[in-house]
Amino acid sequence: MSDTRNELVIAALRRVYALTDYSDNLEKQFEFQRQIILADESFTMDEKYLGEIYTADWISEYYNKWNNKEQQLKNLK
Repeated sequence: MSDTRNELVIAALRRVYALTDYSDNLEKQFEFQRQIILADESFTMDEKYLGEIYTADWISEYYNKWNNKEQQLKNLK
């Protein structure tokens, strides 16, 4: 990903965090953040789709390392 693309993603995440109501429970916070990201037109469909896949996995597992060769997260366990 280019530096410009990284900056766009970081800016979008900052907007999401700024708009999040932290008095809601974690599930509501997560769903709100997810909807904001999916509605954000600055992300490509691939970026949105990959975010959905890794977010779904992240809920039930813990990861600590990205494997560049296999292009996937490695489980902490």
